[in-house]
Amino acid sequence: MMKRSITGLAAFLAAALLGGQVAAAQAIITNGTVKLGVDEFGQLNIPGGRLSGTGSTTIVGLRFIDSRGTEWESTADGCLCEGWGVGVVGGLFDGVRGYANNSAGIAGLTGVSFTSTATGAVSVVRIGTTFEITHDYHPSAVPNLYEVTVSIKNISGVNVDGDVRYRRLMDWDIEPTAFSELVTLQGWPAATLIHSTDNGFCSADVLSPCFERTAGHTDGNFTKSGPADHGAQFDFSFGTLAAGESHSFTTFFGAAATESELLAALTAVGAEIYSMAFCSSDPRCPAAHAYGFKGVGGTVIGGAVPEPATMGLLALGLVSLGAAGVRRRNKA
Repeated sequence: MMKRSITGLAAFLAAALLGGQVAAAQAIITNGTVKLGVDEFGQLNIPGGRLSGTGSTTIVGLRFIDSRGTEWESTADGCLCEGWGVGVVGGLFDGVRGYANNSAGIAGLTGVSFTSTATGAVSVVRIGTTFEITHDYHPSAVPNLYEVTVSIKNISGVNVDGDVRYRRLMDWDIEPTAFSELVTLQGWPAATLIHSTDNGFCSADVLSPCFERTAGHTDGNFTKSGPADHGAQFDFSFGTLAAGESHSFTTFFGAAATESELLAALTAVGAEIYSMAFCSSDPRCPAAHAYGFKGVGGTVIGGAVPEPATMGLLALGLVSLGAAGVRRRNKA
C-alpha cells in the first residue's frame, strides 16, 4: 500500500480544495553549477523549475547550469524514475521494505521531516518501526557535484539479523537528445555492490528483480553504451544492523561541461562507483551527467590517491564552500 506523510496528505487535501494541483514537501536546490529537485522522501524529480535547455520540461531532476545560465536536464524529460529503496532479506525482518520513486510510486514509507535551504535539503523517513532513513543533500567540496549522506538506522529495538539492502536507480534522459543517450557504468568489483544493470525503469523496491535492457549489461562495467533509452541501477548489501546502529555511506549527483572535468570531480571526492551519461549526437551537447557512491567497499576512481590537479580542484572547492558557509553535515 502506498503511503505519504501526514504533511503530504494535508497538502494533497488542501490542493484538492483549491482546484486539484497537488503540493508536497520538496525543494529545488542549487550551488550555481548543479541543480537538483528533491522530493519529500529523498527521491529526485519535482515540478516548478524554469524551462530546461531544450524548452521541454519544467520538472527538475538533475541539471547542469552552463556558463550562459542555460539549464540542461538529465532525468526528467521522460520517466520520472529516479528513486531508492531499502529492504531486508532473511532473518526476523525478512521482507520488510520501503521505497520512493515518482514513476512507480511510494510504498512502505512514512515521513518524519523534510527541511531545506537554497542549497540543501534533508529528508527523514521511516519504514514501519524498523528503520529510519536520512538523505542529506548538500554541496560537495567541488562545484560539479552534490553530496548526499545516506543513513539507515535500526530503530526496532532489536537486532536486524537479515541482510539490509539499498537500491538507487534512474532513467537517464540527457538533453538535447533525451531518450537516446550514451551510458557508462563503472565500479565493479566492490565489496557491497551485489547487482547492477543499465535499467533505470525497474521498481525502486530493492527486493524486486531488475533485469538489463541491453545484453551484457548485468553485474559488470561498460562504457558509453548506446545510443539507447536506458539508465543505471545499483543494489548494495550491508549485512546485519544491531539495535540502535546506523549504516552510512555517500552518494553524489553532478554534471560538468566535459567528461574529464566530471571524472576529476568524482575522483576528488573519493567516489568508488558511478554511472555517467551523455547526449548521443547533437552539436549542442553541453555536458556529462553522473551519479556515484562512496563508502561502499569499492576502489576510488583513478586509484586511491587523487592526482595533483584533482587535489587542486578539491582545495578550490573547499575554499569556496568555506567562504560561502554552505557546507552542512548530517547528524546520525
